[in-house]
Amino acid sequence: MALHNVASSAKYPHLSKQFFLSRFFKLTIRVANVNPESRRIRLLTASLLIISFVASFFVIPYTGLSANASSHLSRAPTKFLNPGNYSENFVLQGRPRFFILHVPPGKATKKRPLILVLPGATNTAQMTMNDTTFVYDANTSGDVVAFLQGYGLIFNEGAGANPSRRAGINDVAYVSDVLNKLRSLVNYNPKRVALAGYSNGAMTTGLVGCRLSSKFSLIVPVEGEIPAPVSATCHPTHPFSVLEVHATADPTIPYNGGTFAGTGAPVTVLSAPQAGQRWSHLEGCTAGPITIDTTGIVTTRYSSCHGNVTVTLRTIIGGAHVWPWDIGLLVVNALGH
Repeated sequence: MALHNVASSAKYPHLSKQFFLSRFFKLTIRVANVNPESRRIRLLTASLLIISFVASFFVIPYTGLSANASSHLSRAPTKFLNPGNYSENFVLQGRPRFFILHVPPGKATKKRPLILVLPGATNTAQMTMNDTTFVYDANTSGDVVAFLQGYGLIFNEGAGANPSRRAGINDVAYVSDVLNKLRSLVNYNPKRVALAGYSNGAMTTGLVGCRLSSKFSLIVPVEGEIPAPVSATCHPTHPFSVLEVHATADPTIPYNGGTFAGTGAPVTVLSAPQAGQRWSHLEGCTAGPITIDTTGIVTTRYSSCHGNVTVTLRTIIGGAHVWPWDIGLLVVNALGH
């Protein structure tokens, strides 16, 4: 695994090697023209600059081995990462995996939430970071956001036979591995963790929620209902809230459920209302549904669930197969601020 800051190095010109060299040469030129006491001080300063310059060639990023599904960082860094964007590369199941981490500005606290984002098929982590409002809203709320990426840009959603599933990719282990690494990289509240996914990433969100229920307080499947085979075998051991977001006119994954083309192989999903009902049953909800109809949006909510969680279906009348323009705010608000 290797971690790299992807922020522009132009922001920190005062830390460059050219800076150390220029300061060193200026000091040494002046040493000969000063009294003995000042000469000793300047020689000491020049020596410290030489040490800093040489050390800059040997700075090692955070590293750790991740050759299996339960890997960890080999050791925790001495402090958490500063605000900025970081790219993370590591190995899982003998294959390279990747994600982008966004650390918001401001002081790190143990109370801030974490949001994991799963793109749709053929979408990269960087595209999703650029095309959604997660970063914008996280910078306001202080949430940490990690943008994950499917192997070959496709997640194994646990149904059908897409290329990742045929290759035996374990994306439940991938998400678990990312969470393991993040514990040592950023300060966040492990009881306030959301998993949001779109399309292929949404179906994978349902799968991961079923398998790793203790890791999340909220899952947000967007334009991709839970696959029927996943629903049939879903037995979460811990309660979490669910926010389903689906458009009635989605031409790719039907709002009314059924079998659709999928990525390389057909997939059968529940309808959006059935998905809401199924999650409410799995979460032990005994109140609802209560439906609120506003212009263009119908909200269906189940409550009195295990652990005081809620299940909500946000239906967009019309719409399309896209991330909602306000997805960042929806997730931030659902996490509770």
